[in-house]
Amino acid sequence: DRLLAIDWGDAKGNVALLIQVNPQTKQWIIADELAPTASDVKSGTLTRQKFRSLLKAFLEKHGPIACAATDRAVPGENAWLRTFLRNHSPEAKVLSMKLRREQSIQNGIEMLRDALDPEHGEPRLLFSRQLNPQVRGDTPGILPSMRNYRWATDRLGRSKGFPEHDDYSHSLDALRYIWVSCRNNRRWHDVLPRMIGLGDVEDRNYLPV
Repeated sequence: DRLLAIDWGDAKGNVALLIQVNPQTKQWIIADELAPTASDVKSGTLTRQKFRSLLKAFLEKHGPIACAATDRAVPGENAWLRTFLRNHSPEAKVLSMKLRREQSIQNGIEMLRDALDPEHGEPRLLFSRQLNPQVRGDTPGILPSMRNYRWATDRLGRSKGFPEHDDYSHSLDALRYIWVSCRNNRRWHDVLPRMIGLGDVEDRNYLPV
C-alpha cells in the first residue's frame, strides 16, 4: 500500500511524503517527497493553488494511494484533496487528527522516535536512498529536516519542552500526521504503535509562524 502525508503551507512549507508499506515486514519506507520552492513554478511565487497542481502531478506519477493524513487546521485544502482522490484513489481515506492527545506534538514526536529506534526488532520507519539529503530552498525535505529538527531553547540554552517551529518542522509534521493517524490500522503495522502520553497534551507553546 501507498500512503500520503501532507503538511499544507502557503508561500512555503508545503510538503507531501509518499510512503510505501512493505507487505511482509510492515515497515514504512518514505519513498518520495514533494517539497517545492518558489523556483519550481514559472511565476516565481508558490501558492496553495500551485501546490495543488504539483501535488496532482506527484500523485499521478505514483498511482493510487490507500490513505492520506493531513493538517486538520486547513479544511479547505482537505476538502479539495478528498474531491481529487474520489477519482484518483476511490478507496482512499483522508484522515486528520481529532483528539487532543493525537494533536500533541510531543506525543507524536515520541511515537516517531520509538518507530525509528524501537526497543525490540528493526526500525519501523525507513528512508529511500533516492531522497535528497541536501537542504533545498526554504522548504527542506525529510532527510535534512530529520537532521536539523530541534527543541526550542531559551536565551540560556535551556529546553523549553517543545520543538522549534521553523522551516525544518514541516516534513516532520507531515510524517507525524500519518504515523499517529494510522496507528490503529493492523493492515499497516505488525505491532500497533503506542500512544505515548506526556504532560502538556495541548502543546500550547507550539504556535505557527
